[in-house]
Amino acid sequence: MTSSDVFEGIASVAQLGMVFAVGLGVAIAYWQLKATREAVSNTRRAQLAEEMIVLAGRVEDAFRHMRNPFGSIPQDRLRDKKFIYEKRYERVSESNELFASLRETQIRMDAVLGYDATKDYVIELFNARSNIAMAIEELIDIEASGNSERYADAWKNAHLVLYGRWSEKDEFGQKLLKATRRIREIASPFASWQPRK
Repeated sequence: MTSSDVFEGIASVAQLGMVFAVGLGVAIAYWQLKATREAVSNTRRAQLAEEMIVLAGRVEDAFRHMRNPFGSIPQDRLRDKKFIYEKRYERVSESNELFASLRETQIRMDAVLGYDATKDYVIELFNARSNIAMAIEELIDIEASGNSERYADAWKNAHLVLYGRWSEKDEFGQKLLKATRRIREIASPFASWQPRK
């Protein structure tokens, strides 16, 4: 064995070591990139889920405000039912931006999750809001007719939608609470994600 054979052997081992080091470096970089992507994805899910939970609570509060039987009515307008119902309608309109945010967040969350996780419940909340607006319009029409006795059943049904006590007997209110609760239940597991240290 000559000295050139020894140097060739050492060079071969060094090249093998470099190939191994480069391969190990590529593998570590890949794992790190994968972990970073996963962390970013999980963080995004957590942020959207947290936002959805907050919005579900805010929407529930908005419905409580819309359906609250008490309001500030000027003394001279106490007998003006149309005015009272129009004030109710203002409460519904006040929630326009909130509902737009709810829908936007639902779409973004469902896109990130890859399936329609909360869509049905958000649609149910939008439908409920529309039902409240229609109940107000129906009450205004009944009041304008001057014959509320003729429309007693319609008046009663509209009142059940518009004025809620949120008790077990309040079917409409319980439906709303169930929808907001389901949204929070769906979003909660994603909101509690914590990055690994």
